[in-house]
Amino acid sequence: MSNVEYDDFYNNLKDNSMKEKLKEILDKLIIEKSDIIKSEIDIDRKHIEMVNYCTNLFLPHTILFEATGYSLMLYEPLINMNIPNFDIAVYNKDEKILILIECKSSLSNPKKKIGDIKKSINSTQNNIDNIKTYIGDEIKYIEYVICLPITNAIELIEIVFSKDIPICIWGLDAFNNIIKIYNHKDEVHTELLNKGRCHRNNELNRLLYKGVKSSIKSSRTCPILYSSHICTILLHVTMLLITKFYHITEWDGNFDAHDILLILKDSIAKPNTLQENDYEQLTIKVIDIGKVKEIFFDSTPNIIEIENKLFRFTKKIKSSIVENFVKSNYIALNAKKLAKKIAVEEFKNITGWKEISSYFKNE
Repeated sequence: MSNVEYDDFYNNLKDNSMKEKLKEILDKLIIEKSDIIKSEIDIDRKHIEMVNYCTNLFLPHTILFEATGYSLMLYEPLINMNIPNFDIAVYNKDEKILILIECKSSLSNPKKKIGDIKKSINSTQNNIDNIKTYIGDEIKYIEYVICLPITNAIELIEIVFSKDIPICIWGLDAFNNIIKIYNHKDEVHTELLNKGRCHRNNELNRLLYKGVKSSIKSSRTCPILYSSHICTILLHVTMLLITKFYHITEWDGNFDAHDILLILKDSIAKPNTLQENDYEQLTIKVIDIGKVKEIFFDSTPNIIEIENKLFRFTKKIKSSIVENFVKSNYIALNAKKLAKKIAVEEFKNITGWKEISSYFKNE
């Protein structure tokens, strides 16, 4: 049901008590949907943090970079092949080994996640030639990693072992900023190696079994990902637009699609496999969502071509309140839209409401 249909249904109710009941149901649903959206945004923020933790292990002059020869190769390396899950690719050019790392900030459904990763591993193996092109080198082996908080990592070990999945499990101790590799107690090194549950590089194994310190504070190399939650992207873009323009005294308040495009190109984690069209499509999405969520509006409604249009923020905002402004608009309007889609149906179920036409269906 659309928002218009909800409004029509509400307006056609003759009994004020029924209107109050419908509104009460809607308000309850708005709160529920708001909580869900807030949770999704928070999960996305934590996911980006996890990606940064893992990325920072392989930057130049770090322990793993110097000791193992592995370095960051790509973010979201398989996104253009429609293979989800993997956030980072690191590569050892001497050993020709590629490691694909999936980062998870939490794990609500371990069995489903393992199923998804298994599908992604199969898809990766079927696209090995395309991956070689992206890497620009030979690949002798591909190793797979999922990095999670320690408690989730330990929980996942049992499933990986029982399902015989070829994936290494890394656990993050966020209190101490340490990442370690974890294995099942019943598997010895030879079995782990043969089954893809530890690394071929002995030094990499040794350091990860010991625990390697990382930090998102020392270097945040990944501000946002192409696949980040649209609210995360919208918030980031809005913040940088304000930072870019608000110190310019002669700024008339307008910005254009190219300003957003440049921010996305500069902000989305690199290196990646994105093409110009990917950035352009995301720019259009940010503009469309920004207008719908009443964060900014079209200053040039009579101009059709997106590249010639100008936009403004719906009100004068400072960088100190950007986060609350964007999130509150996005969450409130999204929650209300989602709630209206199901409020009437729930109202009918609770009250036993029937349309008058239903009484004549069997006649």
